[in-house]
Amino acid sequence: MMKKIKALVFDVDGTLVKYANSKFHSGWDALGNCLDEKTKKVWFDNLEEYYPQKDKIIEWTEKDAALLKGFALKDTENTLFPNSVIPYNKGFVEFFNNISNGYVVGMVSGGINLVTDKIREDFPGKFDFVITNILGVNNGYLDGTVKAFDMWKKDEILENILRTNYRLSLDNVCYVGDSRNDVCVLQKVGLPIVFDSKAADNHEAKLFARYVINDFQELSMILNDYS
Repeated sequence: MMKKIKALVFDVDGTLVKYANSKFHSGWDALGNCLDEKTKKVWFDNLEEYYPQKDKIIEWTEKDAALLKGFALKDTENTLFPNSVIPYNKGFVEFFNNISNGYVVGMVSGGINLVTDKIREDFPGKFDFVITNILGVNNGYLDGTVKAFDMWKKDEILENILRTNYRLSLDNVCYVGDSRNDVCVLQKVGLPIVFDSKAADNHEAKLFARYVINDFQELSMILNDYS
């Protein structure tokens, strides 16, 4: 029997948005690409070293945040949102403009709050909760600190929020992700969906998907069967 879907939860980088200058399409790496050449090398060396080491995710996040110290907030916005536009994946804007108000809606992202804040600004009142890394800001500049989130424990954190705040279980969730760090959630939710982002490890996530989509308009049709 199909479970009734009561919550829609989304990964962000590669799923809702797609930054072209990173193999994981992430906002983190969009900022990293704007650093000077020496610092940028450290940034992407960190990516290769730390991504496979799940137990060092917080250490990695804090190291990258430190590399961003002194970056002006206005410059991060110009980098992440050229002409004030975020690079949404195909069909997401149309999907979200027509989404039913009957769902609990959230984002669970190993990315950065600068991106999720912009999404919430573009869709006011649509998101009930957001879990992501929060970069520290002081007087208009990134201060090198971060309130880090363990992207390899998305399932545990999501399950706790849904149970505590909404009295829902993961069986009631449609989750849309695109990468290896989404697998822990895709394995447990009632409706696991993968956006075909062509990210570096997208093929691993697809192994755990009930549906693979290329356009968020497809999600609208899928949800009709779980309402």
